[in-house]
Amino acid sequence: MQVPADRVAGTNDLGIRAMDIQKIFKAALDSINDAFEPELKTEHIILYPYVSEDAKMQYWDFTKKNGFEYESGYDPCSAYGSAYLHGNNDIDGIMIRVDDWIPEDKIYHTLLHELAHIYITRNEIDGGHFQSKYCEKTGNTMRENTVYCGYSIWREIAAETVAISLDPAPSYSIHKYLTELKAYSSQIKPNDQKGKIIIEDVILTILFSDEARLSDESLIRLLREEGFKFIETALLCIDKVKEPEFWKIDEEFAYILGFTFLKESALQ
Repeated sequence: MQVPADRVAGTNDLGIRAMDIQKIFKAALDSINDAFEPELKTEHIILYPYVSEDAKMQYWDFTKKNGFEYESGYDPCSAYGSAYLHGNNDIDGIMIRVDDWIPEDKIYHTLLHELAHIYITRNEIDGGHFQSKYCEKTGNTMRENTVYCGYSIWREIAAETVAISLDPAPSYSIHKYLTELKAYSSQIKPNDQKGKIIIEDVILTILFSDEARLSDESLIRLLREEGFKFIETALLCIDKVKEPEFWKIDEEFAYILGFTFLKESALQ
């Protein structure tokens, strides 16, 4: 399937489902552009909807065909697989899994999240693209690795904050998830890629709870009483998202976030 006018590309024939995805993509893009400036242009985005069959090969083909960086750690077969991919010439790509069992509202929210990645990457610093400027300078220094650790956590927090601001989740109390959060975060090990994924999910669950919306002080007190080990990491993100343009960051913020996470993960 190739639909140049809407920048939709795919090797699998999705039929009517593909038309639905285009409509959902347009709705998500309109939501992002209504909320943020400068707006994102469809001609700068290639959308690749796919189903799970041959997903890894499709991911390989899509990245190579369009000049996107291939990330070996990405799993296109994950439950709601999606990925933001940056290429050359100001072109970005979004891969999104669209199996029939995935509801349209979930696809819409996922597209908001991936479009938020594109907007944030272009606007997080002057000229955009924090990672290429601050995380890939020398290759392997301790500070650079710490900055990248903080950035890799923050970029997911920031993108989902944008998505939820445009597509709010149902309200919930953090009490419902405390036991699960403690057990989940106990799996975090220093310098483990999985640990950064876990802490992103944990912080997002805390960040959008009823308690976080009502009072930071009572939330932090509750987390301390329950023995939660990543309070300082969570607090840095909670404070950051309160800023009017929270997606804008600098190297120092990423370094402090990365350092704090690594310190707390080593202490548990």
